[in-house]
Amino acid sequence: MRIHILLATAGVAMMMSSFLSAQDAPQKASLKTLSDLFTSEPGRLLAMPANAVVLNASNLTTSNGAATAATTYSWIKASDLPSQYQKGFWVKAQLTPTGVPTAGSISNVFWQWSLGSYVSGQVVYLCYNDGYNLDISSMGSGNSSAFNGLSANHSFWYYLYVNGSGSMLNPPVIGGRGSVTVSYTVEP
Repeated sequence: MRIHILLATAGVAMMMSSFLSAQDAPQKASLKTLSDLFTSEPGRLLAMPANAVVLNASNLTTSNGAATAATTYSWIKASDLPSQYQKGFWVKAQLTPTGVPTAGSISNVFWQWSLGSYVSGQVVYLCYNDGYNLDISSMGSGNSSAFNGLSANHSFWYYLYVNGSGSMLNPPVIGGRGSVTVSYTVEP
């Protein structure tokens, strides 16, 4: 199996190539130089290997002088959103991750929600761990970095509310569906 990794930082590129296969097992890994891949014109790449993995410098960390990449994951959860029958009364739906390490740090949150019906004064919040709240009432879908750096292994909640007090909604707000996609990184 041939693996290529292209590292690009401050205009400097390095191509590392290791060859691992049953027939090459006795051989040592070889390192390709940039001159093997570039034409005689400075900065012109002859060919990008089809199986190249491109890493952005912002994804790299340095540990003991060696560059390593943080690993990015995501979890996705969806839930039914409850119907609302009364103004001034909060309803909620929980989205809980499973199998997410405590070391996971949120790097982006994408949400999408819809209701079976909608009334004036509808309020929708996306909340992290039942504490940090983001008003997404006017955005049925979107993404935010507001939760970046928080632990990825905690629940998100949809909180729904219709402005007003005490009066019954006629007709009620029919529940819908809400989802979140939480991207997170785990440092090596």
